[in-house]
Amino acid sequence: MHAVVARLWRPVVASALVHLLFLVVYLAKFHGDASVLICAGAQRTGVPPYEYVTRTIGPSGHDGQFYYSLARAPWRRHGLDIDVPAGRHLRIGYPVLCWLLSAGEPHLLFYVMPAVNFGAIVVLSALGAFLALRCGQSPWWGFVLPLGANLGISLLHDFTDALSTVAVFALLAAWVFDARWPWIALAALLALFSREQNLAMVGLIALAAPFRGRLRTAGAVTAILALWAGWVMLLRLSYGYWPFLTDSGQVEMPFAGMWYRWRHLGGNWGFSRRLAIIHAASMVHLLLLLIVAMWIAWRQHNRVLALATLGSVALAILAGHNIYMDFWSYTRVFAWVPLCIWLGCLQTGPTWGLHCLWPGFLWSGVAALNYV
Repeated sequence: MHAVVARLWRPVVASALVHLLFLVVYLAKFHGDASVLICAGAQRTGVPPYEYVTRTIGPSGHDGQFYYSLARAPWRRHGLDIDVPAGRHLRIGYPVLCWLLSAGEPHLLFYVMPAVNFGAIVVLSALGAFLALRCGQSPWWGFVLPLGANLGISLLHDFTDALSTVAVFALLAAWVFDARWPWIALAALLALFSREQNLAMVGLIALAAPFRGRLRTAGAVTAILALWAGWVMLLRLSYGYWPFLTDSGQVEMPFAGMWYRWRHLGGNWGFSRRLAIIHAASMVHLLLLLIVAMWIAWRQHNRVLALATLGSVALAILAGHNIYMDFWSYTRVFAWVPLCIWLGCLQTGPTWGLHCLWPGFLWSGVAALNYV
């Protein structure tokens, strides 16, 4: 036991230190003001729930501001303080966890929200290192896992993706390695209430479990799905519309979103050489990941993991310009792809595919340096 722990702690600590470095570098550019991490827009500050924000990100900001608002009061109906109140409220997992750890205290949330994401990154590293060691591979692949999923970007912007990613990874890993049903149910619960697109992964497990004779797993996951459906209906009744983010440009014809990004490498409204280099390099990396993912899916014997991998590729192909127009979106929304590559490489044996995850370090680094 001591020998196993001795091999695990180094990659986990290294992962924690690297992501802590990202956070320190980013905050240093804003004189250590943690309120910048919620990414509030200038047009929203000065009035509740953003009255204590002293650093803003552009006129409209990013999604983190809405989860901050939810974390201050997760159990009430929201209005103009959030762009799509019902859609954001559907992703209640991360805000509720932050609320539980802060009691909704506005100043404390500036620190609790990144702390929760940091904790999720450490958990993902530890879980990856443990599974790699179990499969006879180096535990340092656990260090690579959160970098490959670009979780540094979520850490710097109080996004829900860190919690969602660790939950989806735990769900798939628990299924692949035949974990007991309570662990699968817990992962499904966190995954569903963190991000609605995870419904595909949870539904896949629910459909596959009876065919594998895992009836308790099927029942538990079905109960989680019913609980989530109840939450959807409650939000529908509260807000008067379905709680899904349905902005135009989320889903389009195959490759339309990718083509948009390639046609606007230097920026959406003007040209920047630095942006052109960053966009081109990150898009080439994404294409490489998709190719590797399809190769792994073709070789994969676990049908659930194979279908999950193909689904992750399909998500990237069908995503529209609204996702690809923003570096903060397309570098993190497709986290399923690196997760499936990571698990698939452990299942098929050769680890060369894992090396394609390393460039994720660059995109978190670019975000930390505030280059985009």
